[in-house]
Amino acid sequence: MGTVELKNILIKRINEINDNSFLEAIMTILDSKIDKTIYPLTSEQQKSIAESKKQIADGEVYSNEQIFQTFQKWLKEA
Repeated sequence: MGTVELKNILIKRINEINDNSFLEAIMTILDSKIDKTIYPLTSEQQKSIAESKKQIADGEVYSNEQIFQTFQKWLKEA
């Protein structure tokens, strides 16, 4: 069973639970697995992230397959 399928099953089953204390226990387990570390970013890093988000929104992206094909072409030319 893949990760996505397992997540969907868990979401469905959690939605069926009405026991508040049990749900709080699940929340405690989930909270212990989530990395809550906040990483400070420089203004340059923040600008780079904002630019990247704009490029994604504008459709300026390549699929993994396109990148792989480009690398394969470069390797053959070398």
